[in-house]
Amino acid sequence: CLALASARLGKVGALSSGILYLTYTLSSVTGATLVVKQLGARNAMVCGMMFYVVYVACFWAAVAFPHVETVAALTGAAIGGIGSGIIWTAQGTYFTQAAEEHALCQGCEWADCTASLSGTFAFAYLLED
Repeated sequence: CLALASARLGKVGALSSGILYLTYTLSSVTGATLVVKQLGARNAMVCGMMFYVVYVACFWAAVAFPHVETVAALTGAAIGGIGSGIIWTAQGTYFTQAAEEHALCQGCEWADCTASLSGTFAFAYLLED
């Protein structure tokens, strides 16, 4: 998607990628933990995904309407970065909760369940490549 932003929007796309990463870093360090605590891991992931929807809509607007390209792309990138920080923080919390529940149900050590679930995820993720 980052290459697409630069290809479609040129310098504005490259700048939007930088803003996306900057706001991701800032949101994950400063506010995402609070959001996850307030909403819970699952609802925080949904919230972050809604931010992604706005990010994609802004990218579409930037491509479709050149007169608002810069404002739409940069605003969308900032919103997408905030959503990214929320999603990644919430995913870690959700994974930990799932591993704890799985360990309790299976009667095994939490560390063993975490390793097993992580290995399964990595296998499925890397199988795609």
